[in-house]
Amino acid sequence: MEATATGTTLRDSLCWTNNSPSSGSGLFVSAPSTATGTSRIRNVTAVATGASTTGIFVWGNGSGANTTLDAENVIARGVAADMFAEADAGATATATLAHSNYVTEVETGPGSSSVTDPGTGTNQTSSPLFADAANGDFHQLAGSPTINAGNASASELGDLDIDGEQRIVGPAPDIGADEFVDSDGDDIADA
Repeated sequence: MEATATGTTLRDSLCWTNNSPSSGSGLFVSAPSTATGTSRIRNVTAVATGASTTGIFVWGNGSGANTTLDAENVIARGVAADMFAEADAGATATATLAHSNYVTEVETGPGSSSVTDPGTGTNQTSSPLFADAANGDFHQLAGSPTINAGNASASELGDLDIDGEQRIVGPAPDIGADEFVDSDGDDIADA
């Protein structure tokens, strides 16, 4: 999926590519050359499984391009990197994450690129538990560290998850596109 960083918001979405032989990204964010823009993502799961893939790629494309990604309650997983920011000469690429789950980051290019360090602040590095990630089922399983770990006061938080279920079931929203609901209709696994 591609987003142009000009004030767009993507929420409650799954962005997945299993393009195994080549590079790609679960989510690609950029601003047009010489433009400045901020994109927001809320409760997104961005996964890429190919050999040289990235979960989320933020690109400052061309001199003067200033691309910013404001991400909350996000799961990012890739093979080459979970989060990747690249800035061309004279450009910036910035990814600011909170209440999110990712392990690896890459910052590159002759311009200025930055990504919030994994595991800092409210960010997690423990692997989320998915129903069947290999076959594209990114519903959370009981015991996933992402359950109830999101920010309920995040701006532009959606009301429903990818299945049309309430976004907040329990004390806080889950991180990612899916809001875990067990057979009792709550988000707490029965013992």
